[in-house]
Amino acid sequence: MNEEGVEAAQARVLEVLERVPIFSGVSISPVAESGFQVEIPGTRLLQVFYRHKVYPKDVGNLVFSCKPALALASGGQAYGIVAAPYLSEETSRRLHEQGLGTLDLAGNFHIAFDGIFLEAIGKERPVREAKEARSLFAPKAQRILRLLLQSPLRLWNGMDLAAIADVSPGWVSAVRQGLVARDWVESQRKGLIVSKPKEILRAWAAADRWEDRTTVLEYSSVLPKTEVVTELPRLMGERRCAFTQWTAAEHRRPATESDIVTLYVENPPDERILLETLLARRVERHGNIHLVVPKDNGIFLGQQTIDGIPLVCDAQIWLDLLRAGNRGAEQAEALWAWVGFGGWSG
Repeated sequence: MNEEGVEAAQARVLEVLERVPIFSGVSISPVAESGFQVEIPGTRLLQVFYRHKVYPKDVGNLVFSCKPALALASGGQAYGIVAAPYLSEETSRRLHEQGLGTLDLAGNFHIAFDGIFLEAIGKERPVREAKEARSLFAPKAQRILRLLLQSPLRLWNGMDLAAIADVSPGWVSAVRQGLVARDWVESQRKGLIVSKPKEILRAWAAADRWEDRTTVLEYSSVLPKTEVVTELPRLMGERRCAFTQWTAAEHRRPATESDIVTLYVENPPDERILLETLLARRVERHGNIHLVVPKDNGIFLGQQTIDGIPLVCDAQIWLDLLRAGNRGAEQAEALWAWVGFGGWSG
C-alpha cells in the first residue's frame, strides 16, 4: 500500500469533513489492507479504501472486495469511500451507483450519507495521470485508434493493427492496455473491439493539440469554392490528400458554412502551380485555402471518399473542427449528434 498516498487521503478526508460544523471529535484509525476508518461521534462510521489507481473496468472487482469489510465494520452500517490519487468522472459515477463515496487527491469528492451531501467535481488530473493519458493519444497511438474506430466497428488482432498502422507491437500493446483499463474496448482472445467510441473521442479531444501536430500553409484565391475543392486533389496527383473541417463536414452533415477549404496534404504542391491553376497566392493569414501538412501521415488512415471527394475519417473531422474557430465547434456538435457519425449506429 502507498503509505504517502494513504496519509494524503487521510488529510484530505479531514479537510472535507471540516466543512460540516456538526462534525467534531473526528478520529482516524488504520485498517490493514483496506485503508483507514473515520469515526465521527453520533453518526456513521466511514470506511475508506485507498487504491493507487482505479479505472472504470476495476469498479466491479473493487466493490466486490469492499463488501466483506463493510459488512464487518460497525455491524454493516459503515459508509464506504474509495480514495485514489485521481478518479475519473466515469469511474466515480460507477462507484456512486454502487452506493460508495469517492475522494481523490486532485480535489474531487462525493460523500453522501444520512442527509449529509458533500461534493466537488471537475478538478483536473495530476500531472503524471495527464501524461499517461496523453501517451494514449501520441501520434503512433492515434494511428491505432483511427483503425479501431473505422466503420463498422470490428474485432482487430494485434498483428493486423501493427502492420496496417505501421507501428511496433509494443505500441499496440500499450494502447490496448490503456483502452482496456478505461473500459472503452472489449478484449477477446482473438483481439479487441471498440465498445465506447465516443468516450475515446472525448478523451482524445482533451489531449489534442492542433498546433503541435500540423503546419498550415494559407493561400487566397478568387475562384469559387466548388472549383477549388474539385481541382486541389487533381493537383496533388499521386500524393496523399484528404479534406477536413468544414469542407469535409459539408459532405457528411453540413450545419454551418465557411468559405475556407482545408486539405491535409502529404507534400504541398509548388506555389507556382497553385498560382497558375487556382489563382492562389500565399498569404500569412486570412486565406481561404488552408493546406495542412501533418507531422504524422497516420492522419490518412481511415480515409473515406464521399461524392468523389477524399475526406479524413469522421473522428478526425470532428477533432479538427473543435480547433477551427469561426463556428467550427457548432459544426462539430452537429456532426456528433448525427446518427450517421462514425458509421457506428448503422
